[in-house]
Amino acid sequence: MVDFFQEIVESDSSYSKRKERLSLRISEEMPDILGFQEATSIHMADIMDLYGQYYEDITYYREGGFENPMEIMFGVKQDEASPILYRKDKFELIEHGCYWLSDTPDVVGSNTWGAEHVRICTWARLKIIETGVEFVYYNTHLNWGEAQYKATVLLRELMPVDVPYFITGDFNLRPDSSNYALWAEFMTDTRSSPINMAETPTSNGFDAPDNDSIIDYCFVDKENFALISHKVLNDDIARFGEGKFASDHFAVVVEFEII
Repeated sequence: MVDFFQEIVESDSSYSKRKERLSLRISEEMPDILGFQEATSIHMADIMDLYGQYYEDITYYREGGFENPMEIMFGVKQDEASPILYRKDKFELIEHGCYWLSDTPDVVGSNTWGAEHVRICTWARLKIIETGVEFVYYNTHLNWGEAQYKATVLLRELMPVDVPYFITGDFNLRPDSSNYALWAEFMTDTRSSPINMAETPTSNGFDAPDNDSIIDYCFVDKENFALISHKVLNDDIARFGEGKFASDHFAVVVEFEII
């Protein structure tokens, strides 16, 4: 499941107003694994207060984490994460880490491609308790342009060859783009699932989405997954009312089996 945070001051789109809608989405799905984008320490504290009895989190901040109470009080934009949450009754954590999407992926806060934002990819190697099968899950938020291309090449090089792997995130690219084609060369888009909402926009900008706003994906490796379903939780207006959204992106919920 992929959901997204964006802080807007005092409107129906402010986090204080959306928090209940977000928690409702999570409570209804209770997925085995979740990935978030643009999550600050405030968001993560709320999420773990509500769901910490079920999930463990893996959280790295893009610039190393610079939040403090004075910054929060005076409205300074906080550091953001692309965290991973996993059900602690179903998985054992083997190892985890974070790549900074740059020429120096192990250097915290690095941004060597002239990108607008520091971007990261959080990863976790997990073992399914019931079967002992291990896999790696990646969660990311890509930049645009050349930095997006270089991040795609980097992540392809870093992905494992010994276990199944998959990646989720805000890729900031559309299905007809050249960078999407790069991902499709070595991974499978879960929009190809037998049950799918493949043409449903995923980004809404707190408004009715454009038909071509598909920029959030789950890709799985081509060898180890049996896809079941791919859905986009795009019924915010029907659920919450006109102009009321859980996020500026719709959650993407995917079901598959590792084979």
